[in-house]
Amino acid sequence: MDAPTQREAWQRLGTLLRARRAEIDPRYKNRALFCEERGMTPRVISDLEGARRRNFEPETLRLIEIAYELAPGAITDATKGTPVDCLRTATPPRERSARISTEAGVLIVPGLGELPPAGQRVVQEQAERLTSDIARLLKEGGTIDGLTLPPQED
Repeated sequence: MDAPTQREAWQRLGTLLRARRAEIDPRYKNRALFCEERGMTPRVISDLEGARRRNFEPETLRLIEIAYELAPGAITDATKGTPVDCLRTATPPRERSARISTEAGVLIVPGLGELPPAGQRVVQEQAERLTSDIARLLKEGGTIDGLTLPPQED
């Protein structure tokens, strides 16, 4: 693919990714919110969606595909060969939310094993922070999502 065609393919990819964010959740029209909730770096997403950079490591591309709920290789497919009008999404739709298993006392994160090691580390760090926040709320009390929890009695 010659340089102008490749540049156009990356620009088209950026357009498709911006639309995909809003398709996943209308709140994700806000790129910063998308990055925060999906564990992505705003600069990487801005560079990708703006077609300012094309030299992403394969591991980074896979993390991006996971954030956008795309099939493995969808970004590479969209930037090579014939122009695309849509991106291959991950199938089948999976449970997206992490949940706490009260029986096991652990945070269950769907699809964690599919992530590359760097992605697993990010999820682990977030899970540890979440666990700490939940323990503090249960002990000291507080409000979460409009629900007020009283402090635990010792």
